Amino acid sequence: MKRILFISHGSELYGAQRSLLEIIKLLNKERLVPIVVLPKKGPLEIELENLGVITYKVRLPGWLYSRNFRFRYEFVIAMIKTVLKLLLFSVTATVRIHSIIRKERIDLVYTNSSSIYSGALAALIAKRPHLWHIRENLDRQTDGFRFILSNKLSFSIISMLSNTIIANSKSTAEQFEQVIHHDKVVVIYDGIDPEEYKKVDWDIDPLEETKGTWQVAVIGMLCEFKAQDDAIRAINIARDAIPEIKLVIIGDGRKRYKDYLVNLSNDLDLSDKVIFTGYRNDVPRILADMKAVIIPSITESFGRVAIEAMAAGVPVIAANVGGLSEIVKDDFNGILVSTKDPKAIADKLEFLFTNPQKSEEYRKNAREWVFNNFALVTYARRIEEVILSLTGASDL
Repeated sequence: MKRILFISHGSELYGAQRSLLEIIKLLNKERLVPIVVLPKKGPLEIELENLGVITYKVRLPGWLYSRNFRFRYEFVIAMIKTVLKLLLFSVTATVRIHSIIRKERIDLVYTNSSSIYSGALAALIAKRPHLWHIRENLDRQTDGFRFILSNKLSFSIISMLSNTIIANSKSTAEQFEQVIHHDKVVVIYDGIDPEEYKKVDWDIDPLEETKGTWQVAVIGMLCEFKAQDDAIRAINIARDAIPEIKLVIIGDGRKRYKDYLVNLSNDLDLSDKVIFTGYRNDVPRILADMKAVIIPSITESFGRVAIEAMAAGVPVIAANVGGLSEIVKDDFNGILVSTKDPKAIADKLEFLFTNPQKSEEYRKNAREWVFNNFALVTYARRIEEVILSLTGASDL
């Protein structure tokens, strides 16, 4: 059996972490033994412990910084803090992971995000193969996060420290075209279990406050590049045409950005139409009652929320960016709009509201599309094949 050390940049259960959890659940345990490094306690740790997976907690420095600052001095302070964390924690984290590699007799290190690098360094020192799963589209971001180093240099480092790179979409893979030989990058779309998202009669309505309304949702971490503020503005535009509309914002994030969203809702007199649920672990139940899911992101490397909504039979209105444009086929299984265009979102909400037959067409096509293209077992099998090929265990 081969022992695999997975390095997770987060301990929550958002898209990247949920995809990692699904990989671990479906690994052939007779051939591969998963061990996971987490940065702190969290829901992911609990799920892994329930599976009997060994976990370690290591403070993992990142090499990304946020560019969302109103004042230049905030940017300078953030850069200083990021560099200090690199200097203070890089060696400690790398040494700690290296010791875990030796203690657990690890055969391969698997880093689950481009935002952290200590696992790659530890693998290099320990002379173990390293697999880097890239889930961020940093080359195209006009907002959000950036590498401290230039993109070209950072992508080159990722290439040098990896035996193979998995990209979660063609859009993500295109970031590496100028610096990495194409044979080193493998595109593997995330997958989900469609059975979890079939509409059923739930015993309890998860959101009593939206009962009897025309409710739509935005799902994901609260941060600037997810552009939840555009969804709020779209509701403000659409409320005259759809008086019973309500927006459910699901997810947690930075307090400053959440405060901004709450204040925006209040300023637009939408406090009774915008509901902040925080993090929820019952998203399939919530999706069952939604009339649409809005994904207004400025950038999106894949778009897991899109395939979750499609599997639940909920029409998707998504920004025409990154992996979303690979998942959502406009006017077939959903709707694509330009980024930063609340009016376009509002127009499409009104279209769905007044054309229920079109909504039903999207629902049907979306379910079939997800079942045929984003099956969880196919996703896990392809990941396992890459792992086995790098550990020399593919013929065992």
